[in-house]
Amino acid sequence: MKLIASKLYLFNIIMPSPNRIISIIKNIIINLAKNDERMQHSNNWDEQVLKYNTAYLKEIISVIGWPTKLKVGDEASQKAWLIAQHSDHDIEFQKECLRYLRSASSSEIEKWQIAFLKDRILVAEGKPQCYGTQFYRDKNGKFIPRPISNIRGLDARRKKFDLEKFDSEKYSEYFTRRYNINR
Repeated sequence: MKLIASKLYLFNIIMPSPNRIISIIKNIIINLAKNDERMQHSNNWDEQVLKYNTAYLKEIISVIGWPTKLKVGDEASQKAWLIAQHSDHDIEFQKECLRYLRSASSSEIEKWQIAFLKDRILVAEGKPQCYGTQFYRDKNGKFIPRPISNIRGLDARRKKFDLEKFDSEKYSEYFTRRYNINR
């Protein structure tokens, strides 16, 4: 009996339960995002942090698919999206993440994540954004929206993804407060 118990104990150390694996993945995602957020809000911009996070998220996706709210909880799912959003060095990966998000149900993700990532990809490709989520800092330090296609239909498009009406000044003030750093 002791031999069986010790083998089961050893098996649990070597091969944790599925719930334990998901818990580990959840914590990894949250910690990766914390590193990203620390870097984003500092004067020490480090592309290696973003590349490391991207590589790790790719590995996670290869194991569990997209980290939805149902799989890893709200916080870790949100943080996985943040890592994908900041993976500008790998647009093909961002496109893959966008496909995952689009195929997920609204109970598994936040719909606005699709709009933000779609805009991020469009801007990276030199195209106008669809939802008005991407801004840049002008020479005076003010945040300005990147070009937006079909401005007349903007609020209707935003509503489909649970985004409030577009207000350039409001968002500019928000980004100025949030990213009041010199890069």
